[in-house]
Amino acid sequence: MKVLLGLILSVFCFSAGFAADPCVLEKKNVLVYVKPVPWDMEVQQPLRPISIEQSLHGLTTAVMAEGYRLTVDLIPIDDGFCVVLDRVEVVSGFTNFMIQIDSAHPKNSCVYNAIYDHEMLHVKAYHSVMNDLYPQIEETITKVANQIYPKYIPHENDTSKTIDQMEQELRNAPMTVLLRQKIEAEKEIKNKAIDKNPNSDLIKRCENQ
Repeated sequence: MKVLLGLILSVFCFSAGFAADPCVLEKKNVLVYVKPVPWDMEVQQPLRPISIEQSLHGLTTAVMAEGYRLTVDLIPIDDGFCVVLDRVEVVSGFTNFMIQIDSAHPKNSCVYNAIYDHEMLHVKAYHSVMNDLYPQIEETITKVANQIYPKYIPHENDTSKTIDQMEQELRNAPMTVLLRQKIEAEKEIKNKAIDKNPNSDLIKRCENQ
């Protein structure tokens, strides 16, 4: 009898929870689409030398970009609206590439070209990281997006603020944070592998010509 009573109470509490938040019943499967971020690249020769004492004659940097566009359904209910997440479009990747080549090497010289070719390997490594991880990005964001439940709002004017709140839930979810960390770790691994074959060997070959 005690077990039966407990079961009845559990069912009642569960049903009451849904009744208290009618928007929960509007939950739907969220679709997620991921595409690469548009990227650009600039090559500079700064006046200040680039760590020549460390045989480092070039440097490549990039910025990790991450953007979300959320599409929602706005469903009227008796005393307000339900904001229901319907679709998420994600743009993710590296952009704003900056290749710096030591100004001691004239443009289009053998050494300049050797350094440029080496730094382009780093650019390709950045893109390779993203190409390898795009399927995991889609899978992760899909899981996170489908954990975001509809939100009740009393006024239609609250829609934009609620969408911003949903986006923050996406960005700050533990799985999203871990994914960001994985991208950074993979980037470091690939770039360090490239630098095991330093460009100083290519530069010496040019100097011996």
